Amino acid sequence: MKTAFHKEYCSKCGKAYDPALGKCPSCDTPSMDSETTRRFANMTPMGPWREGGLFLMGWGGFQILATILALITVSIVSSSYASNGLSGDDLVSALKTFQSSSQYLSIVNYGSYILLFIVMMAIVGRNIPRLFSNFKNKKCLYGILGGIVLILISSLWSQISTALGATSDNENQKNIILIVKESPVLAVLCIGILGPFCEELTYRVGLFGLSKRANTYFAYIMASVFFAFIHMNFLKYNSSGALVWVNDINEWLSFPDYLISGFVFAWLYDKFGFGASFLAHITNNLVGVIEIIIVAFAA
Repeated sequence: MKTAFHKEYCSKCGKAYDPALGKCPSCDTPSMDSETTRRFANMTPMGPWREGGLFLMGWGGFQILATILALITVSIVSSSYASNGLSGDDLVSALKTFQSSSQYLSIVNYGSYILLFIVMMAIVGRNIPRLFSNFKNKKCLYGILGGIVLILISSLWSQISTALGATSDNENQKNIILIVKESPVLAVLCIGILGPFCEELTYRVGLFGLSKRANTYFAYIMASVFFAFIHMNFLKYNSSGALVWVNDINEWLSFPDYLISGFVFAWLYDKFGFGASFLAHITNNLVGVIEIIIVAFAA
């Protein structure tokens, strides 16, 4: 069985090109591999290397950017505290307090998303027009409906998880609430728009697109499971500052909600394209951000 990893050579100019693209990137001659082309007809294939790069950058690169920003932020704040006379245990205690604050979380998270967006757009490169051309297709509006469906599913699952023993939101949601309250405007931009954009590039265009070259079922499993796990946090710092594994029921009970979201986003991308999965993700996130803002200001 052919996969979209195999090389195909253009019948007109003789250059090797990606059959999943549907045409030669050099002279636009249609691909002879119509079966592979049909499988990727609604998606935005960018070639295995670029898709792999998007996934690795969005998954691991985000953590690297966040770590670098965290180190820079702590270094600047530490120097500021030291210049004000803090030292020794007092300085360590003040830094720990700062690192658990909403201000620190906002700087690291918002900054990381902005930097990630810039890097990922550089990776997409010449494919940017292809990526946004999907929005011309009215079918992408199905994404808004998909986002509303996910909001309803999340509301239902919240009640079920509470009945099953969940006592609070998972760590990811707690952090989101903190940073939304810290800076609502940046929350709308980064969590509502840039975050979904980068995650769609990472887990749909990148991981799903790359995995589907091997097998469609495998692609849905990978995109759904990875998306769920990146929103969970089992590693936490204990009282002595060591990073330890915490088997938290609140994290596990959040897993099905994220798993379903990952599957729905992948299905929308597969059937209707990037515009649909992106709009679904934006709808889901923006409603959540607006809800937190309304509750915060009403309190």
